[in-house]
Amino acid sequence: MPKTKRKVVSKSKRPIKDKASSLKLKATKKTKSNNSIRVNKEAVAANEPPLFFWKESETEGGFLSPWYKSRFRVDGVMYESVGHAIMAEKARIFGGKEVLQLIIAAKSAEQQKIWGNNVKNFDEKRWQEEALMIATRANMSKFSYSTKPPNLQKQLLSIGEREIVLASPSDRLFGIGFGAAEAKTTSQDQWGQNLFGKSLDAVRRSIQQLNDPNFPAAFDKPGGKMNVYW
Repeated sequence: MPKTKRKVVSKSKRPIKDKASSLKLKATKKTKSNNSIRVNKEAVAANEPPLFFWKESETEGGFLSPWYKSRFRVDGVMYESVGHAIMAEKARIFGGKEVLQLIIAAKSAEQQKIWGNNVKNFDEKRWQEEALMIATRANMSKFSYSTKPPNLQKQLLSIGEREIVLASPSDRLFGIGFGAAEAKTTSQDQWGQNLFGKSLDAVRRSIQQLNDPNFPAAFDKPGGKMNVYW
């Protein structure tokens, strides 16, 4: 019985991988690798305690405080701190032009707070809606344009992936409504919104994204009960 001849396939006729597909595959592998590294960092952060801060005089997180002196300029106006900028924005939103000028001119945090907490036509609901965006813009300006050494961005990134928490006992909008000691023994379900801490996290992620374009941006929506005073 005659043998059936096998069809020989020429090597030259074998499918050749498209160069673009090859590059795409490499990019996918790189992205997966970056995602894996990021997941590992987040897993480590989940086991680390939050970074609680409040006053500018604190050793570890004092530089994160709303009232930490770090001068920066926005739209031609020089601010002494993020808290200073937030108080000025409160006056802008609610139409207190005279108070706005007094806040901008005030050099001490105490005076800025006094004028900021005497803004007329204050609307708590609107302030809750605007608070996170305002704090994020102010913190972004601080960590981008501050004239104060040392490098604030490096300090912020040195925190790693730890949760950033404003442990202000009197503020449940920007902070959590508890001091650090009490917060450690209180369920997070009972904490305030911590919008100031979340704004710092958004700034941290923006800086990380500059170093790694694949790093995801994160932002949270504000809402809930607030305390007008810092």
